[in-house]
Amino acid sequence: MLNSFENIRLKELWMTGIFLVIHSFAVSQYLDRVIETEQDHEFTYAFNFEGDYLTSISTISDSNWLQSGWNILQFKQYDENYEVIRETRFQDSLHAYQQGANIVFMNDHYYYTGFYTGLNFQGSEKAYIVKYDSIGNQIWIKDYFQNIPNTRITHLKKHENRLFIGGYHNYQPDSTVLYSFVGEIDIAGNLLWSKTFNENGNTTINNFHVLSSGDLIVSSSISGGPQNIKTVLYKTNDLGNIEWSRTFGINGTWLESKFSAYELPDETLLCYGGISDPDGAEFIRSWLFKLDAQGNLISDTIYNFSEHDDYFSFLYEEPIIKNDEILLIGRYKHDGTSPRNSYLASIDLDLNLNWLRVKGDYPYKNSLYFLHDLENDFYLMSGYVHNGNSNDPVVDEWFMVVDSLGCDVADCSLGVQENALSDYHFSIYPNPVSNKITIQLSEGAKTAETNYQIVDLSGKIVQKNRLINPSIDVSALESGVYFVRLEQNGVYFVGGKLVIE
Repeated sequence: MLNSFENIRLKELWMTGIFLVIHSFAVSQYLDRVIETEQDHEFTYAFNFEGDYLTSISTISDSNWLQSGWNILQFKQYDENYEVIRETRFQDSLHAYQQGANIVFMNDHYYYTGFYTGLNFQGSEKAYIVKYDSIGNQIWIKDYFQNIPNTRITHLKKHENRLFIGGYHNYQPDSTVLYSFVGEIDIAGNLLWSKTFNENGNTTINNFHVLSSGDLIVSSSISGGPQNIKTVLYKTNDLGNIEWSRTFGINGTWLESKFSAYELPDETLLCYGGISDPDGAEFIRSWLFKLDAQGNLISDTIYNFSEHDDYFSFLYEEPIIKNDEILLIGRYKHDGTSPRNSYLASIDLDLNLNWLRVKGDYPYKNSLYFLHDLENDFYLMSGYVHNGNSNDPVVDEWFMVVDSLGCDVADCSLGVQENALSDYHFSIYPNPVSNKITIQLSEGAKTAETNYQIVDLSGKIVQKNRLINPSIDVSALESGVYFVRLEQNGVYFVGGKLVIE
């Protein structure tokens, strides 16, 4: 059996001094830049890299909006050096809070969705969509589901010349239960149709994805009991009619699983997100699994990238698929006191880890929300940084350009996980097996105390112990497919499949 680290691909770093050209962009090889503004808060919720410019919709505040301030929408465009070349702000006297969610560029126009609340946060949330021309002039703005309280249109996607929306609302004016929905609008902003998923009750949409066929895959979180959150995945046609649904998660208090789905080139579905640690509900772990086109499970992998919380980001982000590599952004927290940073992970199509890069050395909360392919083996990551000062909080935009290995410096050094990955190998034999397996460690892996876990396809740990003797009795396990992972000093290493006959 090949373990997940025997497939790590070694790539040559690009020469320093190379310049990358994309559309009208010419960026230097690497970039790590925070754009500071006069506003205390500037969240780039919506971000786009199509057309001639790097474009974003930001939610900014001109005072302490947590008390009595105002939030303003801001349309921004950037040049090749990520300098703002155009910005337009939108504010009215009726809405104290306005927030952005998603933006797409289609036929030389930008379509942007968000929501707002009334003065001093009074009244329920209302959803809107704005259409801009290519330089940010507003063409129209429309409200949706005006008679239904607490409506948020959180996602906007395009497919060919069609625009799909997704979000959640109360469904009925007198209801307090939230339901997910999807729909379609035309280029004039008219709602053509919408479908609400109310069969399970109290669902909020995580994300949705338009398949190559034009059908939809909708991911919604549902309440499975007290403090128990699961995810239901819907496959619909291009009018929102459900063809099948599947529910994923673990039963139990304070257990949760959230993820989004994305279509791979072979039409299987990559599901990425986070799940409560099957060995206890204290932490969230990075979770990947694959489904066939009918929603049947193919493989399932849970990664432990940290000693605390980590998960693949699933709300707005979508993976980049290139050749046999999947690139994903995630969140990372090493311990209970460390700042939350982000990570960029490279996964192969069998869900084995190629490499992981943790990003963020700023004081507090560091979130990279969007990943864009700049071609020529460079990627743009963007998000925000937070100073962590509750008395005088400041949030600013953050841009980062990395190369094909996820490096943002020419002499990219390996982190804790990567150092271990480069020297860490283990093999398992025989495989398939019916009674005993042997775990053989490489020389570099024999320097620390090692624990092992055997995990079934649902993510449940079915056997674990300290690895003292390389021979492990697995005869008590039922026939089936499992994953083996080892742990040293709080870092987990996921192996390939173990087949028990």
